[in-house]
Amino acid sequence: MGLKEELKTLVQKMKDEQDALCTEIENLRAQVTVQLSTELQVEEEQEQPEEHENDLPQAEETETAPRNSTFKRFRHFLGLRKPQRWKRPVVPASTSSE
Repeated sequence: MGLKEELKTLVQKMKDEQDALCTEIENLRAQVTVQLSTELQVEEEQEQPEEHENDLPQAEETETAPRNSTFKRFRHFLGLRKPQRWKRPVVPASTSSE
């Protein structure tokens, strides 16, 4: 019976060590997340004034033409129609018999 008792004590010691290591890992994870969040917050605070200065000129430059309707683009993709910009205006042929 001495062997069973020794095994039980060893198993209990291993469980205790495992629990201690798990709590240590959780504490380390918490410390790392706090440290990373503070570092990210400091970086964001440093970058924030630069972003506000650059946003205004970019907003003025990014004016684009309105997109064609999705339905028309889909029909063009299927080959059912050509976009308006591909069609050439009809030039009346001047036929003068003089």
